Amino acid sequence: MTKSISVSRLAVPIVTLITAAAISSVCSAQTAANPRWIAPLTATELQAQLRYDGPPLVIISAHRGGPGRGLPENAIETFEHSLRNEPSMMEVDPRLTKDGQIVLLHDATLDRTTTGTGLVRDATLEELKNLYLKDIDGTVTEYRIPTLDEAITWARGRTILVLDQKDVPLDLRVQKIIEHNAQGFVMLIVNNIAEAKRCHQLDKNICMEVMLGDRKKLQAFETSGVPWGNILAFIGHQPSHDQELIQRIHDEGARCMSGTSRNLDQQIVIDRARQPADLEASYRELLQMGIDVIETDRPIEVGTILAKAAPTSWRESTLETVQVDPDAGGFILHPSRKRYVPWGHNYASVDLMERLANDPARVQREFTEMRAAGTTVARVHPEMPRLMKGPQEADPEGLALLRRLLGIAQGAGIHLMITGLACYQIDDRMAWYDSLEEAQRWETQAFFWQTIARTCADSPAVFAYDLVNEPGAIGTPEEGWYLGRMGYVEFCQRLSLDAQERNGDEIFRQWTRKMVAAIRSQDQTHLITLGMLPFPGVYKVAAEELDFVSPHLYPKTDKVDAEIELLKKYDWGKPIVIGETFPLSCSVDDERDFLLKSHGIADGWIGHWPDESPTELTRLQESGTATIHNAIWLSWVNLFRELGPQMVGEETP
Repeated sequence: MTKSISVSRLAVPIVTLITAAAISSVCSAQTAANPRWIAPLTATELQAQLRYDGPPLVIISAHRGGPGRGLPENAIETFEHSLRNEPSMMEVDPRLTKDGQIVLLHDATLDRTTTGTGLVRDATLEELKNLYLKDIDGTVTEYRIPTLDEAITWARGRTILVLDQKDVPLDLRVQKIIEHNAQGFVMLIVNNIAEAKRCHQLDKNICMEVMLGDRKKLQAFETSGVPWGNILAFIGHQPSHDQELIQRIHDEGARCMSGTSRNLDQQIVIDRARQPADLEASYRELLQMGIDVIETDRPIEVGTILAKAAPTSWRESTLETVQVDPDAGGFILHPSRKRYVPWGHNYASVDLMERLANDPARVQREFTEMRAAGTTVARVHPEMPRLMKGPQEADPEGLALLRRLLGIAQGAGIHLMITGLACYQIDDRMAWYDSLEEAQRWETQAFFWQTIARTCADSPAVFAYDLVNEPGAIGTPEEGWYLGRMGYVEFCQRLSLDAQERNGDEIFRQWTRKMVAAIRSQDQTHLITLGMLPFPGVYKVAAEELDFVSPHLYPKTDKVDAEIELLKKYDWGKPIVIGETFPLSCSVDDERDFLLKSHGIADGWIGHWPDESPTELTRLQESGTATIHNAIWLSWVNLFRELGPQMVGEETP
């Protein structure tokens, strides 16, 4: 019953309103101290990510966005390509147009990188928007010249944008950052200490790349009054071997950056037969020197090399992989063997992919707030229509959104329980899918899970794959694909429309084995389960193939004990995670009673996260404008926060 729960479904007799302090939306202390994602939103988060706090943290800066064949310099489409494959900062080149607009182009002239000719400053924005960009081989692409405004809007919640100077004055670049309130994810390159001082005078929150390639520049910076927390120290394209210089910068808490676009990367450009892997030793030498950030034309390949060589990278976080504890039951983390308790929420069950595409900053903000509330796991529903184009064709854009979600979860310190194949709305149903015969449909579902597992296999952010939400075993084409009281809204999978004399047990066993095999062909590590309706007899045979069982239980008023007895029927010798629960048909006090009584039977609990933030719900209540719907949600979140320490225990991170 994973739905976007509305007030019409909240059959709560009387709810005691609980007043609580506002819930902060900032990072928890643990997350803010050592973030490992690359999409900061505030100046404080950006400064925390740039702070030196130990061995080299491999940060890749994609020079001009990481161009390649078919991928022009300074194009948003190129930035997207780089980010799909390597978490990266984006270094870009702003230039002024004839009519005072700012576009992204490296050269002062149009000839090399566009279908135009002449100087950029002699063309209006309208004229430039009629041109096409060329790739590194001079091949014309379908992509257009972006404006700086477009790039800043795109970068929010996705990456850190680094603005070179070119012909755009410092004051104007600062003005653009302020206009967009982008101090948390847009940096400036300054060419000297005077510019660094001027930038800091204009806005004390803006971070900069400052040229500190020798001791004279270092000494000048030390007397500038610019805080070390505001800078990334650029050592040069031919980095100094002065270890004392690098150590002094590290001692001040700043990271050291070097560029390879003018040396190592050029060897690959000159000799197309060479690959970054051929120069692995040279790239790795930079890390041995103490360089933390590499600006490169080849962000994907260089990032892969350096991620293997360095102690930590943007790819990594404090998250560990979750395993079933073979000795004590429940779950543990690998390699620490700490106890792990799934305690969390279903998040954005209807519009997850739309949020990731259109407002990733919101998703990151809400994951941060969930973590601050004590959440260890979020159950998410990346809908099949956004991830598949055809029976054996994945959608690259949808997979990029899934990767974005992995990065957000990893940065927030929350594991994901990824539910597939169900939970999308009727309007999104796929005609090509409905037309498939049963064997083709099962093959398509297996391909879906292979694709998901291939994308997620290396991510520590995955807790488990949830094969399908609340499936039915048998239906008929005439009945359609919709089951239960929410059938008028959302897709619900029937495993078979052609039983062929098979019973429900046979169908569940065959289907589950096929999906598990598809996942295991790509990912032998992460756990697998299935979201179950409250009918244990229907699903027991499927549990043979699963790592844990996941019933969905919504207690009813004055019937908590009956729900506990139902929960006990899922004790099939495997851990139990209640995949959905909420005071939907009972009071918040009844829900508390259910959770406490289930402790010791279940090994994890997943409720629902409200569409309105707890901070907003608290504001509404304090202002006297909260609806009953708002009050129920706030009461639930407060209950979740209250019971967290007792349900999870101190050992779970």
